Amino acid sequence: MLKKDLDNSVDINVILNKKINDFASLDLRGKQIVLTGAMFLGRVHMQLLLESIGVIVKSSVSKSTDLLVINSERIGQEVLQSSKWLKANELRIPNINDSVMIDIVEDFQSRLFNCDAQID
Repeated sequence: MLKKDLDNSVDINVILNKKINDFASLDLRGKQIVLTGAMFLGRVHMQLLLESIGVIVKSSVSKSTDLLVINSERIGQEVLQSSKWLKANELRIPNINDSVMIDIVEDFQSRLFNCDAQID
């Protein structure tokens, strides 16, 4: 019985890390993402970058939010006390820093570009 309980109990960090890692391989189009804090590129530019690949950028966290993007330079009290971070944490929505999100978007764009090039 104990083994069955252990098999069914999963550390939330394992779930969140898997979700974050899956973003690197998933099509981001249609994903609902919320930004919190000042962004490396600036909030407007980050929003435009995400929208350019079909991400839906929302202003508040809800059950339908797929990911919260946080500021990479100020990961501390400012982010951890933000209402968006607290709500995402409560709803078990994974968060990722903005510099990693930029890398994921660039990787996604390059794979899209390579697919388009192969079709021609």
